[in-house]
Amino acid sequence: MIRFMSAILSAMLLSLGFTVINSPDVAGLLYYYGTFLKGFLVLFYIYVFFAVPVSIYIDAWVMKYGVIWQMFVYFLAGAGMGCVFLLLNVGRIAATGMTLIVLFALAGWIFALFIQLLRLAVRRSRPASQT
Repeated sequence: MIRFMSAILSAMLLSLGFTVINSPDVAGLLYYYGTFLKGFLVLFYIYVFFAVPVSIYIDAWVMKYGVIWQMFVYFLAGAGMGCVFLLLNVGRIAATGMTLIVLFALAGWIFALFIQLLRLAVRRSRPASQT
């Protein structure tokens, strides 16, 4: 459930950021809503079908090394996903490709950050007798 909530929050944050960055100066509310919603749905599907399954393996593999290492591996996994996406979409320019890889890497890091924050919130919300 934490991974699913992290996917929702990450998709919302990134879609909001992309909508604000890529929006024209004069646009109506409908433009912002449509752009945000399309971006959210695309990012949410990417997170649910790719990031969540990969995160299960990452957590099983690096949980014993600590949170910083785990977030670094999520960053690398996002960059790897960006490379795969770039290879599938061959018509890109190299500079745009590097930007895409960095954006995917940041998306992986944001996903890991939300996972850690939600885990912390769950731990803090439990009574002391349950821990």
